[in-house]
Amino acid sequence: MGGVNDPEQYPGWGNTWNPAQQPYEPMPKGYVPAAYMAAEQGFPALPPIPAIEHPTAVYVAGPDTAQRMIAVTVREGRRNRGVWLTLAVVTVAPTALLALGVGFWALLFPAFVTAPFAAGLLFPGMAERGARAGLGNLLAPGAVLATRFGGDTMEIHQSDRRLSIAFRSVHEIIVHDDAVLVRGAGLSTALPRELFPDWAVQLIRGGSRRGHTEQRAGQPPAALPDLPEIPPLTQPGAVVTADAGTAERLNAANSRRVTRDFALVIAFPTVPVLLLLALGQHWALLIAFAVLLAIGAGELLRRRSATDRKRLEELLRYAAPGRRIAVRFGPEAFDLQSATFHLRFTYTDIRAIHTYDGAVLVHGPRDVVAVPRELFTESAIDYLRSRIPKPDRKK
Repeated sequence: MGGVNDPEQYPGWGNTWNPAQQPYEPMPKGYVPAAYMAAEQGFPALPPIPAIEHPTAVYVAGPDTAQRMIAVTVREGRRNRGVWLTLAVVTVAPTALLALGVGFWALLFPAFVTAPFAAGLLFPGMAERGARAGLGNLLAPGAVLATRFGGDTMEIHQSDRRLSIAFRSVHEIIVHDDAVLVRGAGLSTALPRELFPDWAVQLIRGGSRRGHTEQRAGQPPAALPDLPEIPPLTQPGAVVTADAGTAERLNAANSRRVTRDFALVIAFPTVPVLLLLALGQHWALLIAFAVLLAIGAGELLRRRSATDRKRLEELLRYAAPGRRIAVRFGPEAFDLQSATFHLRFTYTDIRAIHTYDGAVLVHGPRDVVAVPRELFTESAIDYLRSRIPKPDRKK
């Protein structure tokens, strides 16, 4: 299960070492990982991600760019209504029920649950350190960023990615004097304001130029062209051609991940409440709490169904039948490429690799990407997991 050999689409196929066709061997003690991979496994150095042709805007990062973008990202993260709504849902009702049973001591529950969030508010440096892990090197002085806008899509290029984003998949765009934060389609971080002309911001908000009435300086061309697909990899390690069920399988894997994570968030405060109510023999309150849980589970299923439909639309942009998805390995990182993205993951920055029936989820510092299971053999999965720093390793 190493992918589909398609030399017509990917010239140079077979000219590089393919981990999907080799047995996995743990790295011997004493080897420097990068040197071992380059010398023993034969990984070639990865070329730069192809630049955007005829970009709309280009920005060169300065000495304070990273700090400014990180500050905006953290500040808007604290203002995210969805986070606060979830926090309210998992604390208000349990606190009210506990108050009926234990009185004033019930206030310890929301204090306990909200402590991590409060720490982020009171000590913003903690959140900024986390954001810097994903953004700092990408916005180092001299780093080049670019954007390009088409009729219904835009492209963003950084040193570790090139993304094609449909306007309809953008959930929210927040504009500051020096930064723009785009949420949705794999983005949740701020980018320099210079990359987004006023007309481009309006274009994203409107989804298309139809009905676009407000005009400003620096208007777009009369007819914006459709943007081409992301260029294919040269010398890939493996290629898979999506079939009729690929997008559904990737969507199901994403849905399982989100449901599991949300279930853990809900279980964290609810299990102690159930134990306290049972130990105190507050059976009426326990039944009331169970009813609330059932209502919450029903709402979760309703929202998950709507989210799955929206996610499937985005997945079909790169995993529709006939679309090709490829992987390429280098000494320090590996690339994932499709019609809508070219992402580069540094091995030591990978948070986790999760496998499901028909899908692999790659968790990076900024992205969680679903790709077909056929891209990776078991030996390749084991190899990637062996590179994850031990404190973050999840199997």
